[in-house]
Amino acid sequence: MGKRMKNSGLMFLAVALLSGGVSAQVDSPESVIRAFVLAMYSNDTAAYERLTVPVRGRERLEQGGAVNVEAKQELQQHPEAVQLRMMRPYQINGRAVRPDASGDYPVGTTVRFEASYRNPVVVSLVRRPEGWRVDVRWWLAMLDLADGPPPARDSADYAARAFIESILDLDRDAAAHFIAPGGSLDIVFAGAPREPEPSDQLPSLTLEMPLVELGPGEFCEMPSGRVVEGVQRDDMKVLVGLFGPLEMPFVVQRFGTEWKVQPEPYFSLILR
Repeated sequence: MGKRMKNSGLMFLAVALLSGGVSAQVDSPESVIRAFVLAMYSNDTAAYERLTVPVRGRERLEQGGAVNVEAKQELQQHPEAVQLRMMRPYQINGRAVRPDASGDYPVGTTVRFEASYRNPVVVSLVRRPEGWRVDVRWWLAMLDLADGPPPARDSADYAARAFIESILDLDRDAAAHFIAPGGSLDIVFAGAPREPEPSDQLPSLTLEMPLVELGPGEFCEMPSGRVVEGVQRDDMKVLVGLFGPLEMPFVVQRFGTEWKVQPEPYFSLILR
């Protein structure tokens, strides 16, 4: 956990942002994603702001862009070159939701897709009153991992990563250090393999996992199926990471000076 964290997905984010040729008629996640990918290669900051959730720091993804003429022309002529795969179905308040009779989803609905064009990237979207918008918070977290120092050992971020690292190693003693008091290791190691993954792929995903803290009014479904709401407290955090393409949620509590993770059957996600 002490080494500097890398992130291969940043090369995709570092490519130029957004295009002036984007139509105002983007009313589905798929059309928003394709407009966004086209725009990423065209360096149009106005379109970037139109298609993204206005979160603090999003301007960091606009900096240093340049138009990629070849990609822009290809995407304008063949938008289907952006291949899409749903990674997590539509949810509202942490539960699956279906569209209404007109095909619309309620405001607050979220969904994740993998978009593949030259490089794959996980795209998170939320339905806002003005339409579907790209939530760039996980990409900003990727920048923090690449450019900032490693998480402090007394942080909730560190506890979540170290906890996952320990269970990937099948190290019950290490996991016990990061589990919330009274938590069951049997829950945590339910469905665990007999031997640790021999490659370094899963540990690398742990190091590269961007974590975003959810606030009140935001929800996530835990591996056990329970739904938790984000909080604004000094002694508790609800974090959602992207473990590769998988959504990895954590409820982390502070006990004294240390952060501990509430137990969940995480192998049901890791081995999916």
